[in-house]
Amino acid sequence: MEQDSPLFDLNQLNELAAGNPEFVGVMIDTFLTHTPAQVEQLVLNFEQGDLKRMGEVAHKLKPSIDLFGIGSLQNTVRSIEQKGKAEHRDERLLGEVELLNSVMGQVFSELKKLL
Repeated sequence: MEQDSPLFDLNQLNELAAGNPEFVGVMIDTFLTHTPAQVEQLVLNFEQGDLKRMGEVAHKLKPSIDLFGIGSLQNTVRSIEQKGKAEHRDERLLGEVELLNSVMGQVFSELKKLL
């Protein structure tokens, strides 16, 4: 992944917060509290071959990925969701799951620095 572009963009979150930095902080804290476990669950479901559950977890991750402007994963999470729902494992799925796991780990680290 190219590091030229930022990992995330908080513009949408800032708009939602209407200039309230406390709200932004709470949303980041909530994201950091719940999302790492969801990413772990998605990876675990993939590793165990439970593609249906993997797709369900991807569906839950979509709004957070969109809200936090994680542009590099917006198509990836949707692809994982669709393949999970269809219980379709193709040659790209492993790479998509690894990319999601890697980028989200970087996002978590960067967001922790903001708090």
